[in-house]
Amino acid sequence: MATGTSTEGRLGPGRIFGHLLTLGFLALLTGALVAALALPVVGGAGLAVRDMIGNISFTDLPPELQTPPLAQRSVILAADGTELATFYYENRQSVSLSDVAPDMREAIVAIEDARFYEHHGIDPIGILRALIRDTSSGSAVQGASTITQQYVRQALVEINTQNENQAGAKAATAKTLSRKLTEARYALALEQKLSKDQILEDYLNTVYFGSGAYGIAAAAQHYFSEDPSQLTLPQAALLAGVVNNPSRFDPILNPQDALARRNVVLQRMADLHYITQAQADAAMQAPIGLKVSKIPNGCATSVAPFFCQYVVDEILNNPAFGPTRAARTNLLLRGGLTISTTLDMHMQAAAQNAVNTVIPPDPTKNAGLAAAIDIVDPKTGAIRAMAVDRAFGSGEGETEVNLAADLAHGGSSGRHAGSTFKIFVLASALQQGIPTGLTLVSPNRITIKKGAMTDCNGAPTSEWNVANAGDSEAGTFDMVQATKLSVNTYFAQLEEKTGLCKPIQIAEAMGVRQATGAPLDQVPSFVLGAEDVDPLTIAGAFATLANQGTYCPPFAITAVTRQLGDTTTSIQVPASTCRRAIDPAIANGVTSLLTHVLEPGGTGAGLGIGRPAAGKTGTDDEYRNAWFSGYTPNLAASVWVGNPDSTTPMRAITVNGHYYREVFGATLAGPIWQKAMQEAVKNLPVQAFPQAPDSVLKGQPITVPDVAGQDPQTAVTTLQQLGLVVTVDPTPVYSDQPANTVAGTDPPAGSTVYVGNTITVHLSNGAGPSPSASLSPSASPSATESPSASPSPSASSSPPLIVPLPPPHHPGRGAPTPSG
Repeated sequence: MATGTSTEGRLGPGRIFGHLLTLGFLALLTGALVAALALPVVGGAGLAVRDMIGNISFTDLPPELQTPPLAQRSVILAADGTELATFYYENRQSVSLSDVAPDMREAIVAIEDARFYEHHGIDPIGILRALIRDTSSGSAVQGASTITQQYVRQALVEINTQNENQAGAKAATAKTLSRKLTEARYALALEQKLSKDQILEDYLNTVYFGSGAYGIAAAAQHYFSEDPSQLTLPQAALLAGVVNNPSRFDPILNPQDALARRNVVLQRMADLHYITQAQADAAMQAPIGLKVSKIPNGCATSVAPFFCQYVVDEILNNPAFGPTRAARTNLLLRGGLTISTTLDMHMQAAAQNAVNTVIPPDPTKNAGLAAAIDIVDPKTGAIRAMAVDRAFGSGEGETEVNLAADLAHGGSSGRHAGSTFKIFVLASALQQGIPTGLTLVSPNRITIKKGAMTDCNGAPTSEWNVANAGDSEAGTFDMVQATKLSVNTYFAQLEEKTGLCKPIQIAEAMGVRQATGAPLDQVPSFVLGAEDVDPLTIAGAFATLANQGTYCPPFAITAVTRQLGDTTTSIQVPASTCRRAIDPAIANGVTSLLTHVLEPGGTGAGLGIGRPAAGKTGTDDEYRNAWFSGYTPNLAASVWVGNPDSTTPMRAITVNGHYYREVFGATLAGPIWQKAMQEAVKNLPVQAFPQAPDSVLKGQPITVPDVAGQDPQTAVTTLQQLGLVVTVDPTPVYSDQPANTVAGTDPPAGSTVYVGNTITVHLSNGAGPSPSASLSPSASPSATESPSASPSPSASSSPPLIVPLPPPHHPGRGAPTPSG
């Protein structure tokens, strides 16, 4: 007669017998593990089990697990500690157990390993429960993993991943008895080495919480925008529930499943008396309450993305951070680095605002142009700002090319810098004793003949046709005027006088090389910037002048530390070693010349910043690239403007509502420099430039020779050979010298003058001394009087005649070459 009693869940005799055999196997297995761990000399039990379970050898395993440092995210910081970017393979930031809310610790133990504080790494009761479940279902071994075993599994995955052993990483998570036994062996060993709290801390920092969050700190920040120490009971239970199945219980993608799982955790905590039932019931009523924060990965979302990319490339390219690029990449993405940098947030904002204001990122307003600026501290080489007007990315109107840097740091192969390169010829000229008063006839076009110069190997240079640009005219100029107006034909002749090699050597000493890293091309057009360079390199060169001839290589990283558990270690950063490039007097002499560029009439007129500053415009052939580079004693900056392809001329274009027939260095690059520097120097003291000595600017003093009595042509030649500019007054004066010979000069013979000074030659009328005054043959006349003692009618109507220096070469033909 049926009793109506259900038999569901009851075990028949056969199944009871099978479970007893399983229990016996478990006892044998546990004994074997203990024997293999603690008593190697009596490992027979372990060997017997090995034969039973498929040739698994515990004696082949290392005696203990060498737990690896966990992969942690790295962070780049500005000089004031502002976070610029984070990088990671796994979004993780390790914390100590004391920094984790107690509810979180209890929730994870309750749901994942309730007997965690009772067992010794493996839980026989849990294993028996799992084996019974598996033998009942016929499936493979599942569950039964303690927190210690789970940590072992994650550690094995991490070890194999770091060693690029994909097969080993896969095996570490395979659902096999071999994997279970390996975990058990290591778990027993780990429990002898570490305390329970240490294991729980490592576990919480290792375990995956879904949605890209590894470890409790990343999970708390990602899901709740909270520090792990501030997690509430419902939040802690939610996160603890995710671990079992991060995809299914992802609270962002599957909120209902996550909520149901959270309540299971809460009930489990109540059952284990971590909390009261009333607390559990109240927490179950709480909403899921997500406040998701996405942790950025990489430079794209940084406030200074191009500077950020420069720092990344510095890490990846520099052997100081690892022997191979793969090792350096691994360090950046897994090493938990804190990378402190030179970036000044105020100056960066000023630089970014300047490029965006003058040339907007909006493709409908910028005519396809882009702009880049670098700001450098001359005293140290520290990069204070690096900005590009394009958004960082691969979309329309965006770029991933760092237009502010060289090829090694994500930039291009470089762009011609135009007349900014005239500074190197100026430095070479002053270094060789050529004074600023050097006066040269500079026609609109000249030809520098083949072989007029040689390169550093002694090879003759080719013929070079040079022309002035629209912002400089033909005429006779000294060095001050030629620099102020950026006269190409003057500088072509000046380079001929200095030679080609010495200016190139000075440029290289000031840190200049091509953007590809190649040496500079040794061509006559060097003086007009026919070199493919980048803005940061040019900023460093101009900073050398600001620093009175001492070059400090631009650098971005000040310190790198690495967090390994509770230990912080430092990685030595390559030092930026400053070196003397040119003599301070020479650097100050060039600065003196460049200050005139910003004065009225200069190519940079109107670009002053309200304090002492010097600068130089630069424009490439066919207006493809425009530059402005300048400095104060305590800050230097270089700006480039052009089409990113560097081939499209900037002619007849409208930028930000303004039409430009042609774009020169002062047109767009200059205003960017001005706007950025005006703001960047606000917090810096106003300083004056050091004065250059007269011996550099004026050269050696010249005593005016006595040319009285000479024929005018001989006297003019004599004075010109001394480097003086000669004018001849066409109105004769009273003199004892024969008529139509030299009566005297002004300044008179014996006076001290310098190269480039003007000397006026007065001609004699042969009539003897003036009736009203005697005139020394070697003195300048004080008046020009007629025999009747009345002023000569021609005295006021015949100005002195300037005798030009003969041009070094006949004018030639050549394409117009922009200069300033």
